Amino acid sequence: MKDPDISAAPDDGRKALLGLLSSSLFGAQAPDLSGCFARTALEAQSQGVFLTAMQNADASAEPPEARAELHAHVRGLLEKNIALGAAHVGLSSLLENAGIRFVMIKGFASAAYYPAPELRQCGDVDFCVEPSDVGKTEALLRNEGFVPEKLSHGVHHVFSKDGARYELHFGIPGMPSGEAGERCSVYF
Repeated sequence: MKDPDISAAPDDGRKALLGLLSSSLFGAQAPDLSGCFARTALEAQSQGVFLTAMQNADASAEPPEARAELHAHVRGLLEKNIALGAAHVGLSSLLENAGIRFVMIKGFASAAYYPAPELRQCGDVDFCVEPSDVGKTEALLRNEGFVPEKLSHGVHHVFSKDGARYELHFGIPGMPSGEAGERCSVYF
């Protein structure tokens, strides 16, 4: 998306975005985007909710080239969601066949709770395994052509394959220390 006209008040796009999300998720009336359509679209993109938010946006007052750009952007995001859906299925099959217990988290896992699950924008494949299975899972991924990225976090490792990113989670960020953290770890 192109940079918006910055003459609009900075909060216009944020408020309109919240109104669009309320419309898409809860059936509220969509807000009027006159004067802040581009800013709202940019804010929706930066927050990773473009598809869900913009499904009820009225772009009829926008110039034809802006509408064409909007449609192309939506197509690109939907294509990415389809590719990531296939990546989820492939990874699930791989882990199941290897006997590794896992759970898909974040993106597609939460999509079922959206009124239009296909519009839950996803950026990568997030999955979680038992800490004791991390080594086995990493070896399996490497053997199947997944490439580890140098980025490493305290609670997940990142791999890539065929243009998709995979985050192998084995912990929760921000886990408290001490007894509280130990109790949380039991549930995790």
